[in-house]
Amino acid sequence: MQWQSVQLADLKNTKRLFSEYKNLDSQVLQDVINRVESAFANFTTPDKNGNRRGKPRFKGKHYYTSLTYPELSQLDIKKDTQDNTCVNLAKIGLISLVFHRSLPDGFTVKTGTVIKEADGFYLCLTLEDKSVPVTVAEIPPTEENSLGIDFGLTNYAYLSKGERIENPRFLRIAAQKLAKLQQRLAKKVKFSRPGQILKGKIARLHQHIARRRLDFQFKLAYRIFDNCDVLFVEDLKIKNMTRRAQPKISNDGSWEHNNQSAKSGLNKSLLDAAHGQFLDVLKYVAWKLGKNVVEVNPKGTSQYCWNCLENVPKDLSDRWHSCSCGQELDRDYNSAKLIKKIGLVSESGGGTPSLKTALASGKKKPAP
Repeated sequence: MQWQSVQLADLKNTKRLFSEYKNLDSQVLQDVINRVESAFANFTTPDKNGNRRGKPRFKGKHYYTSLTYPELSQLDIKKDTQDNTCVNLAKIGLISLVFHRSLPDGFTVKTGTVIKEADGFYLCLTLEDKSVPVTVAEIPPTEENSLGIDFGLTNYAYLSKGERIENPRFLRIAAQKLAKLQQRLAKKVKFSRPGQILKGKIARLHQHIARRRLDFQFKLAYRIFDNCDVLFVEDLKIKNMTRRAQPKISNDGSWEHNNQSAKSGLNKSLLDAAHGQFLDVLKYVAWKLGKNVVEVNPKGTSQYCWNCLENVPKDLSDRWHSCSCGQELDRDYNSAKLIKKIGLVSESGGGTPSLKTALASGKKKPAP
């Protein structure tokens, strides 16, 4: 039985039983059912890699912060009697808005989503122009037009040309102010007016942190692509990197200390850096500028010398790379240069960009 079809057909009875649903547009209600169907489909059906999404959770009314009009159009964006730009939302009426930027010529509005943020409401429009080709740039990487980048926490990133980007640590900087607000909130009566005001302040602070981080990442991405056409990056699995520490059991069956407190601090720093989001930003900026991002398997990139490809074991606390071939440099700088070398070797010889491919290529000799 197709439960999506059953629920869509039963919307009339829902409106009859719950009169407040009559104040919502029918297409908005249909979109809610489509969202639920998509959530369960992602949970039950694996993707092309055999992975499935997490189990859908109930979302209460306080956490449902957006609604979608699937058939919004340019005709719904008009001027009111006071010459203000407004959008005509079904069952709501004319709502004045401020355009972030004007609609480009040739594009048609397909859908509109009203999103409630900490500092107000936003309208996110989906545009379409079928004449715009969807292309991916194909640029052969060379020593001159490519760069390697290594992500980290001590350094936010290190480029293969030697540039070091300092970690801004936006969440860590705001942590003290955030902690004070949360301590004040803990003393308030639940659902009281003062508590709601404090919740709003905490939400706006989190929003400010997220926006500062995203702004930093976009500016950094554009600056990086000013100096290269192909960027080799680590294909990091952030979800795996931020898992809890595995429990330890002694021979007598008792629990041993597994350093979970230290791992929690590391996870917080990893999520503060948001390297996964930065990788998405790099891919978007590369697509927009007609350039390439090539992902490299990160396995072993911190344990081998970029110059001679010899194994140089290092602990996490060892921040300096020293090799018998004479290479003396920061370990992150060494990793960035190695990532670039792996990418160039793999691209020229075919196969998946990885250290294993580079070692198999027979280039275990000092670079000229």
